[in-house]
Amino acid sequence: QLNQDQVMSTLYGARLSGDVDRSGVRGSECIEPDGDTVNEIVGVTALGRLDVRDDGRACFTYAEGNPKCYIVYQTGNGLMLHSSLDLYVHRIETGIQSCKAK
Repeated sequence: QLNQDQVMSTLYGARLSGDVDRSGVRGSECIEPDGDTVNEIVGVTALGRLDVRDDGRACFTYAEGNPKCYIVYQTGNGLMLHSSLDLYVHRIETGIQSCKAK
């Protein structure tokens, strides 16, 4: 399990690509250095915000307002964000400055 500093340095300024709960449903999350996010899954785009809690949980909040929090684990070549539905990240692109949907 990654701690707060590790989660922040891994997720802020990164684009994550992977699948939801090994279902084959692909998605991505782009996180700007200030925590603004663009989530894309099954052709639907949602703007949101990432906040990393003191205990290291990564909490994403979108228009509906309720944060969804994940415990972040390092895997062999990616990440697993664990919650009621696990997110498996297979590709991490770093150095992202802007995620704004074009």
